[in-house]
Amino acid sequence: MKFLNRIYSNLNVVFVCMVMVVLVGAYSANAVDSSKSVIGYAWSSNIGWVSFNNGTVVVDDSGNLNGYAWSSNIGWVKFGGLSGFPDSSLGNNAKIVGTNLTGWARVVSVMNPLIYKTIDNRGGFDGWISLNSNGRAPAYGVTTDGTNFGGYSWGSDVVGWMNWDNVKISNTDDLCSSANGLLVDGETTSVTTIIASGADAGKCQTQQYICNAPDITALGAPSAPAACVVGADCNRDGITLENGESHRFYPERIVSGASCGGLMLTCSDGILVNDGGTSDSVNLYSDCLVAPNYTETQ
Repeated sequence: MKFLNRIYSNLNVVFVCMVMVVLVGAYSANAVDSSKSVIGYAWSSNIGWVSFNNGTVVVDDSGNLNGYAWSSNIGWVKFGGLSGFPDSSLGNNAKIVGTNLTGWARVVSVMNPLIYKTIDNRGGFDGWISLNSNGRAPAYGVTTDGTNFGGYSWGSDVVGWMNWDNVKISNTDDLCSSANGLLVDGETTSVTTIIASGADAGKCQTQQYICNAPDITALGAPSAPAACVVGADCNRDGITLENGESHRFYPERIVSGASCGGLMLTCSDGILVNDGGTSDSVNLYSDCLVAPNYTETQ
């Protein structure tokens, strides 16, 4: 776990460095119009959830995957545009062949020569994630029925086994925007708001919502108005803020040809608000990168 902690502590350095580099266009700009988005979450018992909901991993007409998934513990995971594969008999860049996802993905943080110049400085972890054993023992692999992924990939002792059962191929219409971030079709979330006027002004009320892509719909009636919990924490995109704490959030995870922008939000009794005290449901991401173009090292 020391290696994971070192990666996490150095992510901010990676982000700052990448913004300063002259960058080439994002994968999404290069994808053909008929490309499909990969959405949902993969799960590793070692590093937790890996989110595909930033909308940058796409599948083109030939089955190639390109883009980046995100782990709050280990950073960006890159699909496509890789080289120097550990074992080309298991495939090269990630690609759907028949009902199997073949090839490799790679954790971006170990590809940054400013931090990890040799494999020794990575704790022996080279960042590679194998998507299919190609029949070798022990057998493993990520499969797809054309819409849903399933099965496991392998990322050595650091990432370990990663389950893809909650990842699928979808149009962007299968996502909803909520006050708590992007939701996958069928996913639910609860939003607490302060009542602004009337007899219950100043009290809090919680409403549960479900994503019926592309629309978000209220589930049942809101909770009865009640006194707001003073000092309640705020949680958004893996960031927890105590009451009164602030953090800059962004409207997009990755931008191309523009600056990230973003807005400083403050936790106010469990609700993230802007300088005017209004609840913010636009800036949903805790980090933002200008379209990344990382230099790879083996």
